[in-house]
Amino acid sequence: MEKHKDIDAFINPEDLKYNAYNTVVEDMRHNFTDEEILDMKEEVFQINKFQSDRQDALNQFSEAMKKDYNPEEIKLLIDGLYGIDYGDEGIKSLKTRLRKNLQSIRSGYEIIKKKLFIFQYHELGLVAMYNEEGHYEYERAMTPAERQYSITGNVRNIASK
Repeated sequence: MEKHKDIDAFINPEDLKYNAYNTVVEDMRHNFTDEEILDMKEEVFQINKFQSDRQDALNQFSEAMKKDYNPEEIKLLIDGLYGIDYGDEGIKSLKTRLRKNLQSIRSGYEIIKKKLFIFQYHELGLVAMYNEEGHYEYERAMTPAERQYSITGNVRNIASK
């Protein structure tokens, strides 16, 4: 549904707290920007690099233990493994982050909880939802309970104009 022309696109955040009819916390869809997707792809690359480097180090160390190396060769191998950045996270958390990022990249969005402020537009029979920064999110028709006028609601509506 497109925004009604008489509904404000922005309300000062200070006015939100005192003039809103009500507040709700709702699950909202956040579509990722191209920049956010690029950041997630870079993180996927980094996670894969950590996993690959760890596996390579394990393979090299296993091979070294199978062969008959002298202590100096083993010390050089271990010193070489210390110079590689393996990341600070455990493998389970890396795999979890990898799955989450891949799912987010594929879907292109995430569901987040947002606190919304409800403003009534009685003359239009609509209520508009605004986020905490004061930006319009969406509108819907008033419920029967919201159509009931109240003294405080009337004072708020008059004061905000």
